[in-house]
Parts: sequence; structure tokens; C-alpha cells
Amino acid sequence: IMGRAKKLDAERIMRSRCAFRIPTTTREGRSAFLAVGSEVPVLEALRIAMSIPFYAGRAVTWRGQQYYDGSLTEPLPFRRALADGYTDILVLLNIPLDWRDEEDNLALRAVKWLWLESESPAFRRAYFCRQRRYRDQLRDAAEGKVPAEANITIVAPSPGLTRLPFYTHDSKLLKRG
Repeated sequence: IMGRAKKLDAERIMRSRCAFRIPTTTREGRSAFLAVGSEVPVLEALRIAMSIPFYAGRAVTWRGQQYYDGSLTEPLPFRRALADGYTDILVLLNIPLDWRDEEDNLALRAVKWLWLESESPAFRRAYFCRQRRYRDQLRDAAEGKVPAEANITIVAPSPGLTRLPFYTHDSKLLKRG
């Protein structure tokens, strides 16, 4: 649990030998990966990675293309890592494996539909199917539905973890969770 704020050292990230790519979702509903540093600056990458329709604002425009967080199309981007030739993959989850998101009621779905009215049909489909896509990708990784040479390790909080509010800064709640 974070005890104090610390300034992000963007320059250090840029100098790192590690490749740092972020999964994104285009307004057309396609998955795209951006290389932090060579394709997009660190702070813009973070803005894109936090842009989730309805919950955290509109798309972030970078070089004429609009991007949202990649969780809409690639909630667990291990398949991209496999396609790029990586075989040892660590999947870190911030929710327990047994977690299930509550379904939106009809009124909330209608509000979200209106919010996304200006987006493409493919984008709206990606948005409303994101939970199913997450569960499917997690199941594939957990059940070993990956190439034989892949070594995927999943680290997740304990099952039945204390349910926390979606957003909280309450350190007592966070410690208990």
C-alpha cells in the first residue's frame, strides 16, 4: 500500500533497456500496442491506459488517432506476448481469480449506450463484451490453452478477498483487503 506520493521518473523509464508496450483500443474497436518511448511518450501512454469510457473519460488523441485503455480488447495481453516470441509470462491480477463483475442493470446499460453513441459499432461491441473477453482469456491462461512451450504464471489476490469499493484511498480498507 502506497504510503506517500512519489514523482514518476519518466526519463528513467525512457532510458530503460526493457521494452514497455501498452495495449490500447482504437475508436474502431481494434487492439493496438504502442511502444512507450519510441511511439508514445510515457505520460501520454499513462493517460491512454487510464482512459476507460464512461468511467474515466473520452479517448486520448495521439498523432491523429484516438485511443482508449487496452482492457476493452486485450484485458490480459499474454497472447500478444506469445506472438512476439515470449514464453515465460507473468500475469499479475489485482482481483481474485473467482471475481465476477456485477452485470449492469438495464438503466445503466442504456446510459452507457448513449455515452458510446458516437463510437463505432465494433467499439461498442468491444466495450459491452469486455468482461466476457476477460473471463475467456483468464480461463485460457489458467487451463493451459496456450502453446506447449509457454510458461504462464498467474498471481492473484486470495479468493474471497474483502470486497473494496471501485475507487478508494481509505488506507484501513486497503490494508484489510
